[in-house]
Order: sequence, then structure tokens, then C-alpha cells
Amino acid sequence: MPRVAALYHRTKEVNIFPLGGDRFLIEAFLKDEVHDVHAEVEILHPSLEIVAARSEIRNGPFTAVCNLTHANMDALVGKRVARGFTGEARRIVGGPGGCHRVSELLVEIAQAAYQLHFVRLFN
Repeated sequence: MPRVAALYHRTKEVNIFPLGGDRFLIEAFLKDEVHDVHAEVEILHPSLEIVAARSEIRNGPFTAVCNLTHANMDALVGKRVARGFTGEARRIVGGPGGCHRVSELLVEIAQAAYQLHFVRLFN
């Protein structure tokens, strides 16, 4: 690898927090020189049913447009993370009336939600 400074760096992070009982908060964020995007979902385990979903775009080239997609996030409530979820989430939250970066974080959240099965098994 070359020993030069990178011109661009993107960080994605996903965290899972217990909220009590079978309820968990899964948060994800994406930060780079252009974006600062946050998304979070409250989910029940083991059903993986979404009971709350929020997003916030703090910085980005389409911040005002992306922050109009909060109603799209509300449409995830009641859905379960299961086969086909990521495609459906991308359709609901991304696309022409949505925000690609938020839909990207929902894929990360879905992957983390599935990991709850294993995290709870081994803890």
C-alpha cells in the first residue's frame, strides 16, 4: 500500500443497545468529508419487528431533500427484518422520493438486527 495520505475517508458504524426486555435500539451512521448521516431503528427480538424508525441528515449535498424522507422511515414500522427486507427498505426509503444514504444505512441495520440472534445466544 502506498504511504500517502488519503484524500477521502468514509466511516460507517453500527451499534446495538438493549432498551429493556426484548426491545433493542440499532443505530447506524455514515461520516465522510461530505456526509454526516444517522439512522436508527427500535426492534423487537426475536421477531425482528420494527417498532420505531428515525433518520437525520446533518450534512450532505442533498440535506434538505433527504430530511424530507422522515415519513418514509415511518413506513418501516410494523415490518420485520426477514428475506426481502433490504430490497423493500431501499424501495421505501431510497429512490426518487427518498435518500440513498439512509437506505444504505438501513441495509447495515438489517444485517445487525439479524446478528441479534447470535449476540443473545452467546451472551
